[in-house]
This record gives sequence, C-alpha cells and structure tokens, in this order.
Amino acid sequence: MTVEVLIVAMVLSFGLAWLAMLIGKRSLRAKIVTCISVSAVGICWVLNAAVEHPLPERDVTNRPIRDPVDGHLGSTSCRSCHADHHKTWHNSYHRTMTQVVSPASMRGDFSEQKLTIDGQQYVFERQGDEFWAEFEDPDHNLAQGPAPRIKRQLIMSTGSHHMQVYWYSVGVRRELGQFPLIYLFEAQRWIPRGHAFMMQYESHPKSERNRWATSCIVCHATHGRPRLDWKDTRASEFGIACESCHGPGEEHVCSNSSPTRRYALHWQQGSDDTIVNPLKLSRKRSSQVCGNCHGLTKPFLRVKSSETASAVFSRLMKETEKSGELYRAGDDLYETRFLTRIFDYSQLGDIPDGDYRKEYTKLLDGYHESRPDVSASKFWPDGMLRVSGREFNGLVETPCYQRGEMTCLSCHQMHQQADDPRHHEEWANDQLKVRADTNQACLQCHDKFSNDETLAEHTHHAADSTGSLCYNCHMPYTTYGLLKTIRSHTIDSPRVDVELKSGRTNACNLCHLDQTLAWTGQHLSDWYSQPATEVPSDHQMVPDSIITALSGDAGQRAVVACALGWKPAQTVSGTEWIARVVSVLLDDDYPAVRYIAGRTLKSLPGFDDYDYDFVPQPKANRCRAEAALERWRQQRQSDGEPPNLTELLDQTEGPVSDTILDELFKRRDNKAVFLAE
Repeated sequence: MTVEVLIVAMVLSFGLAWLAMLIGKRSLRAKIVTCISVSAVGICWVLNAAVEHPLPERDVTNRPIRDPVDGHLGSTSCRSCHADHHKTWHNSYHRTMTQVVSPASMRGDFSEQKLTIDGQQYVFERQGDEFWAEFEDPDHNLAQGPAPRIKRQLIMSTGSHHMQVYWYSVGVRRELGQFPLIYLFEAQRWIPRGHAFMMQYESHPKSERNRWATSCIVCHATHGRPRLDWKDTRASEFGIACESCHGPGEEHVCSNSSPTRRYALHWQQGSDDTIVNPLKLSRKRSSQVCGNCHGLTKPFLRVKSSETASAVFSRLMKETEKSGELYRAGDDLYETRFLTRIFDYSQLGDIPDGDYRKEYTKLLDGYHESRPDVSASKFWPDGMLRVSGREFNGLVETPCYQRGEMTCLSCHQMHQQADDPRHHEEWANDQLKVRADTNQACLQCHDKFSNDETLAEHTHHAADSTGSLCYNCHMPYTTYGLLKTIRSHTIDSPRVDVELKSGRTNACNLCHLDQTLAWTGQHLSDWYSQPATEVPSDHQMVPDSIITALSGDAGQRAVVACALGWKPAQTVSGTEWIARVVSVLLDDDYPAVRYIAGRTLKSLPGFDDYDYDFVPQPKANRCRAEAALERWRQQRQSDGEPPNLTELLDQTEGPVSDTILDELFKRRDNKAVFLAE
C-alpha cells in the first residue's frame, strides 16, 4: 500500500468519525470513544481492501500446486512441537530446492533490463512482486521460420545451493517451460542453461518443456504426483520437507494432540511408531531414506505375467497419480525402485534373495544392454560413480557399508545441533556433523589411527598434513557435478592400474599434480606392497595431471581442472607452472570445462584480475587463452625464470616441452561426453 492511499484512508476515517460525534447526543467521553472506534474500523476496512490477497493454492492454474493428500500435512504442522528442528530444516538448502518465485526467493539479477548472451537478447522486467522476461520461444519449430519472441512471468525456481533454474507457464493448465538462462551464484551472473552442465553445448535441448513434471518433481518436491499428460502436476509441498524423510505426518499429529500421550512417551522414553525417525531405523533402511533421492534409481513394479513394458509404465504412472511417489520413508527402497549399477550387483547383500533378486537383476541387465549411453553418463568404466547427487550408489559399493556399520548418518545430519559452533550457512553447505570433515569421521570405527605416530606410519605423511587426512586418499574429488567436483562416496584406495583402465585420476596425483603416474606407482609399491604396474612412456616423463588435462575426455579434463585450482594441491605442487596448462583449457569445446579453467586461473598468483568470459564462442575464447599464456610467459621472465615447464616441475625423467604438450593435445579424446548430473 502506498503512503498516499494510507493518508486518504485516515482522512476519510477521521471525517466519518467526527461526523458521528457531532450528530450524536451522548456524553463527551462517549463521543471520543465513538470517534476512535469508527476511525479504527475505517482504517482497517481500507487497509483490507487495499491488500492483495493471494489466490488460494487450489485455484492457481499456471503452475503445479501444493496439495497435501494421503496423510501429508506439510512442514507447518511440525513447527509448533518441533520448533528447533523446523528452524534448522528451514536453514537448509533442502527447503529451498523448489520455490514459488517471489522477491524473497528470487536470486537472479533483474537490475539490468536488457542482456545479450550468446547472441540472444533477453529483456527483464519487475512488476511489483512479479518477475518477467522476454526471449525467443524455445518451443518453436525453427523449420517454420524464426522463433517469435515471447514475454513470460517466471513463476517457479529449482535449485538454491549453486544456481537457480526458472520456470514459466506455457499456457496449458499447469505445464511449465524452462527459462533458457540459469543464474549462477558463484559468478553472480546469468549463463545459458547449456553452459551449466557437462555436455556439448550444441547438443543441449533447446526446449525443456515439462522437465519439472517428468524429472525434478521426484526429488525437488515432497510427495510429487505427476500426471500421465503432465498437465496437472501436484506435490504435497515444494522443496524437500519434513515428510520426505519422516513420512506422512497426519497420524503423528492426530495421535500427539493428546498431551497425555506426549508426556507418557517422553517420560517412558518410548518410540513413537506414528512417525518415521531415520536415526532409529535399521542401518540400511536409514540410508535408503537418503538414497530415494540421492541415488540413481528407476521406478520399479513387479512385472505381471505376459505384461508389456508399456503396460508396466502405464500401471506405474496410474499408481503414482493415485498415491504420489510410491516410496515412503522407512520402507524397503527396493520394493518400489531399482538402483542402477554396473558392478556385479548380484553379489550385494542389500538385494533380497529369491525370485525378487532374479527379477531385479534381469531388469538391470536389460537396462544396461539397451542403454549403454546411460551407464557412461553416470559411471566411470570400472563402475565407480561419476556424477554428484547420487551418493547412495557410491555408499552401497563400499565395504564400510557392506561389511561395517557405515551409513549416510555416520557423517551427515539433517538438523544442526544446538551446541554446533558453526554458522548455519557453513553447516548447510554439506550438512556434516561437527568435525566430520576431519579424521574424526573415520576414527569412529578405525580408532587405531587416532595415534599420530600410527597415522603417520600408515600414510607416510606428517600427521598434521593434508596427506594424512583420510578423505584425501580414500574419498578423492573424482565425482563431478554443477561446475565442481565432490568427494567420491565409494571408499577405496589409490591404484595406478585402476586409473589406466578406467581413466579416473587416482588420489595421489590429484594432490601431487606435478608428479608422474610412474612416480605414484613406485611409492604405492614401496609403501603398500602393491604389485608393480607398467605404465606408458608418457606417464614416466610427464605429470599425470598434464596428460589428462590435454588428452583426456571432457569429464576427465574437468576433474583435473578442479584439482589444479584446489589449494592443498597447489601448496604441495607449486603454482608457477599451472597457468601454462590451464590456458589450453580456456579454449575448450565444453563450456563447463572453460568455466572451471577460468576459475582455476583466477586462483593463481598474478591472475586474480584476469578478464575472462567463458560464454563467448570460439574466436574470443582462443584470444583469451593466448593472452593468458602470454601473461604467464611475461611473469616468468619478470621473475628471471625462463618459461620452461621442465625446470618449473623439477623434472629429471624427461623434458616437458611445448612439442610434447602439442602432441598430447593432438591425442585429445574428443568423443561426446554427457554427464547426467
């Protein structure tokens, strides 16, 4: 409401009140009370008329709606009794993974009215609390001529940790289209949607109509209910809310409306069987709560005799329309979803025995045979998970889970504890327990390494160094997603022979970036009695990071580009030589690799002010790459050092010349790479 409207409301109200006081025959005191009362009523009436009341959720027609059913009540029903837990959830990125666009939720920059990005013009406009954009229609068939420009309100967003994707109504019931730009928080800028993901930009689909209803709704909303025609999609709540992890709350709320029951449970320290508490579930069931979203899974229904694949899909969708996502927290995940693997999954103990196992493994075999591209987009060739957000797949392949006591909750917590000294934003980044980013996470079981002398004897590094941090050797940064790498959640040990077969850089060379694979193999053999592995001649002379950065595929290049910008690795390996290698990646065919390379370059001494834009295509990128290389050469000369990688890397096995770098570049693996992040 404007100040002018408020002034008019007050003047009218006092005028009416004064009139009422004059014509009355009551005492002066009664007239004053009448004046105040009429004024208050008048102001409230005008204020109520001026306030825009939001449309009831069920009457919204231009987007999916929040419609709690099937025992779901929504997170607000939890707040009165569980205020602390509600607050910590509210501080998490889970809550904001899907939101209705508002001034509070909009992260995109609307300060500039016009932007030209990658040859396309975008016009932004804010109308009160609404955010509008004008752009070329991505659903238009170009065979019918140039795409017309459309103006649409951005009404929903997905993502809240690293970037935000925006959705607009396509004008058909609740169907959504995806806005062609994504807002990247780290860079504080708009980028083309295809530049945010690991794929060839040219192969990125122009239209993403219905993507939210067919994909995002499964994990970015609570109790999502897509429809067969995708036109009336609903969810009990947007974002990952309380009932995603605790199950439907209606029975719990109704049962505990009785204070007698609440206090009896409290004093008897009893378990409340009206709600699911993942902390009190069995080890595997508690991890499955996380795995429903943080896993590569597909909906699964037992196949009836002589039932076709299309019939199974139709039956699955009808069940989903009726009840939403079939999995409920606390259930056996494998009853409604199958977990995608390319390991020997028939040997794993978390799949039930009998006919179910046979049916399950047959389904997986058929899946991988028919879709080898899917496996390559999510796994390294040896079966290790390659993409982020699917950590459950990594966990179940880990001996610590299969034969030990490890679960997701061994390291992570969904609610920040009251005595946690960290700011809630720091906690929310990974939702780790206090000190779970230290060796304390592993010492829960491997307590013999709590002694510094024993630890150093095992790691062959100083106890207080990054080389003695368990994570760095056993959970290295080989998983890629959203323009960065995260730690592998399959716990293993570095091996040279595995890297040669899979292409997945081992932990030693992700830290010792200046060392060869032969150097690593020798140390692993001397220290841990690993069998000696014969390595190609290049790997005897050239650091593994350089070989991968120049000749690896796009996914490998991205992993190494991240490692080259990792502070612990820079401390160990030196930084004087890194710009020479990174400059090549500034002209990479993949926008994601270029972005990471630019970020790494700016982390190097003398390049923090380097002006580099990873979006422009190829001529501009090449010029900036050449300029970065020239700056590096000038830096070396100004320091009195020749721009010679052999000397900077202190190589003794062989020279690392420009000729060798050119030869490695010519051998680059240019196969198309798509990582399903």
